[in-house]
Amino acid sequence: MTTTHCATETLADLTERFPEFPSAEQAPKPVHDDRKLWTLFVDKEMTALMPADEYSRAKAVTTYFFRAVDQLKTRQMESVGALLRQGVEALQTLTHPYAHLYARQFQLSADALYAYKEGRYDLAFAQTVECVGLNDYLVRLGCPSMLFRSLEQNINLCLVYSRQGNVAAERRMLNGLIRYLLLGETDSALFGTAFADSVPQLRSGYLAFVAEGCLKTYVATAAGMLIRTAGANPEAEAGHFEELLGNIGEFAAPSLERVVLYNWLYLKRVYFRGAFDQFAQEVAEFLAEPYERRFDVLKFSLCQNLLFGLQSRSIRAPLLEARIQTYIHTKLSYKPGQSNFLLPGQTGQNQLA
Repeated sequence: MTTTHCATETLADLTERFPEFPSAEQAPKPVHDDRKLWTLFVDKEMTALMPADEYSRAKAVTTYFFRAVDQLKTRQMESVGALLRQGVEALQTLTHPYAHLYARQFQLSADALYAYKEGRYDLAFAQTVECVGLNDYLVRLGCPSMLFRSLEQNINLCLVYSRQGNVAAERRMLNGLIRYLLLGETDSALFGTAFADSVPQLRSGYLAFVAEGCLKTYVATAAGMLIRTAGANPEAEAGHFEELLGNIGEFAAPSLERVVLYNWLYLKRVYFRGAFDQFAQEVAEFLAEPYERRFDVLKFSLCQNLLFGLQSRSIRAPLLEARIQTYIHTKLSYKPGQSNFLLPGQTGQNQLA
């Protein structure tokens, strides 16, 4: 397939513009730190459920589990067991029921990660589901911020599904998480009972800031999955996209995060319907915006489509291809192979070591 005159002009324009596309370093700094906000909200809610000293003791116990997680991330497996045992012993000193419950759910997620790292996926799954149940209870007690722990654990279940070879379940769950945060729709694929009642708070309350941060992370996870599919078999990406994001239609976009997601979904659909000339024209406007680092994976995905679109149409544009590759390696922080296994107490991206 040869280029048309219009496509030739488009490719020439893209070739000229690629060196000028910005990196995330040029993006405005996020107004809110998702992690810090979440911690502040949890502290406020938990101290309303129990005396401050009881909550402080519970937080001290959780440090054993956080240290274990840090070592699991660096595969220091030999000392993890001892830390987890010390955490369990410390847990037994917590006699306030809600303090015990708070620390216990962090123990479960640390245990689940340990089992996951050892390849005991059924146990990791069971412990993660139990963790969701405890967080549901904390939400109903009056700590709605713990809903994000339930969301995190569902993302972790996606990883377990993947390791078990249940790709369909993995995609259904991630799709359910994105639709929940984006559209307020609840899905039977998700584990947890507190989601439906919490939609109003996520849409307009103080939790909305953290919810938008989670949405960015989960969309980035979905984009990473598409990148890995396209890297192995570019022809299969369209079907994977439909399974993962195809049922996300129109939605309100009152925030920058949602505008970015809306435009990215639009461009992916233009590409998948075969309108490559249109895609090549319009993708430049997306790449020209300096978005925050978490959106680098979306830009990588579009660059991957550009490269494959050129190759599959036998379009010779060696300078453009070279500039796309240079842009990927020098301007984008995302590298293929990154995974998001959200660890205890975290609301952002992590690499699964």
